[in-house]
Amino acid sequence: MGHSVETHLAAYSRWYGVDVVDDAFAKAARRIEPGAPAEVA
Repeated sequence: MGHSVETHLAAYSRWYGVDVVDDAFAKAARRIEPGAPAEVA
């Protein structure tokens, strides 16, 4: 997107709470762990 993570989080925090962002990061981290099963939403 061409902007920093800080800029991205600052913009999204206007629409989504910290809990939503934290949950998204936790889900992403689980997906990229070696050997982790794919999560179906």
